[in-house]
Amino acid sequence: MSEELLKQILEKLDTIDTKVDRIEQKLDATFEQVAKSAETINEIAATQDRHERILEVLSKRSIEHESYIRRG
Repeated sequence: MSEELLKQILEKLDTIDTKVDRIEQKLDATFEQVAKSAETINEIAATQDRHERILEVLSKRSIEHESYIRRG
């Protein structure tokens, strides 16, 4: 192989390496965002479960209260 051809191949490899590095950086950022989103979703789900339990308790209290008023 000629030196010129080897030089072109090395330049192309450097270009590809640079592009791969950029892609890896973007993937890292994407994975980090996905992890944060998953954490947020879990927090929202936990809060929603808590709210549902609170609503259930309040509903029962309301029904009991109304029953008490109708009897009284």
